[in-house]
Parts: sequence; structure tokens; C-alpha cells
Amino acid sequence: MAMDAQRRRRVRNRTDHPRRPRCDDRPRPARRDDPACRHLFGPKGRQERRMNVQSPPKMSLDEFMRWGQRQDRKYELVRGVPVMLPYVRRNHSLIAGNVYFALRSSLDNDAYSVHAGDFAIPTDDDTMRYADVFVETAGGAGDARWTENAIVVVEVLSPSTQHNDFGPKREEYLGLKSLDTYLIFSADEPRVWQWTRNEDGAFEIEPIILEDRAATIALARLGVSIPLTDIYKG
Repeated sequence: MAMDAQRRRRVRNRTDHPRRPRCDDRPRPARRDDPACRHLFGPKGRQERRMNVQSPPKMSLDEFMRWGQRQDRKYELVRGVPVMLPYVRRNHSLIAGNVYFALRSSLDNDAYSVHAGDFAIPTDDDTMRYADVFVETAGGAGDARWTENAIVVVEVLSPSTQHNDFGPKREEYLGLKSLDTYLIFSADEPRVWQWTRNEDGAFEIEPIILEDRAATIALARLGVSIPLTDIYKG
């Protein structure tokens, strides 16, 4: 009888006092103000979380190109990590198309090739960019997947990418030995930022800014000038 009474007390105690809730029982993500999850957000909790989270392995350029062929969206490789490119607006597409057509129409196609967004430029051993438009010397291998001879690189500003175009991308492009000119076009108004190598072979820190529709973009290395009216129409 004594054993039965003890057994009943243990069952009653388990029923009256359910187990303490754990953070694992909560829907994700864990919240700092949840008592069951508070330990995850203390100094020790942050350290344990960092130790348990494994960063994805970084890709080489070749690995990235093979991986990219299996994706539905376009990516760039930045410091070994794929970064999805955003969709663009109509103005962005129109300006990029006008720049491509103006360059293609002005240049000697036997000497230079013009590409629009689908051919890659490696800017480092672990970084691959897709410029909106760029010019390279003609004659590269037909089965190549990227160029190391970009002469002019063009980016058209998007709200989500302008910090990259003026920041990391500018630094990367200006570091290319083959590059002569980097151009950034506004998608919404006649405005162009131009960096071109000077006579000493260096790029000026501050760009030339063109804001007049009557202005022209001088590309001395290519021997052509592009009127802004050919880019910003209407």
C-alpha cells in the first residue's frame, strides 16, 4: 500500500508540475526576451553560437562558374561567396542598352568587343563581377567565360547597388591593370561619373562629373566620344 501511495504522489507531482519549457520548444527565431532562450543571448551564449555555426566553404572562380550554371538567377562572387544580383528597373535597362549600342556603333568591331551584362570580369582571385557594359580588346577565345582585358567598364546605378558601384566595385575595377576608364551612369537623370587614367597611368581620386546633356564622354584610349544625348534620350 505504501508503495502505491508513493507512486501516486510521483504521478500527481509530474502532472501538477510540467517540465520547464525549453528554447527548443519555441518557434524560430529565438527571442531575447523569452526566459527560456535568454541564455543564448548572454556573452557565453553568443560565443557558443559562433562556434557552432559553420560558414559555407568559399568558392574559387572555376567552382563559382560551374555552380552558377545550375542557378535560375544571376550571381556575382564576392570574396568567395555568391551574392545574388537584384532585378533592375526599366530606366536601368534602357540606359544600359543605350550605352551598349553607342559603344558598339562607334568602335571598330575588329579591334574591340562590347559586352552587356552576361560576360564576367574577375577582379581578384575570389571575386567575379558582371558589369552592365564593358569593352575589351577583340580576339579572345570563344569558349572563355571571363575576360582579363577590360578597357572600359560601365555600371548603371540602382537603388540597391549604388553603394557597391561607388565603393567596393570602384576599388576593384580601378585596380585592374587593363582598365582605362570606369563610368557610372545615373538611371534617372543625365549624370555620369568618369574615372580615366591620367598621363602618369594613375586614376584621380575624384571623378569627372558630366551633367549637361550637351556634354560628351571622351574615351581617348578608344578614340571615340559618346554624346550624352545618345544615352539620355527624350
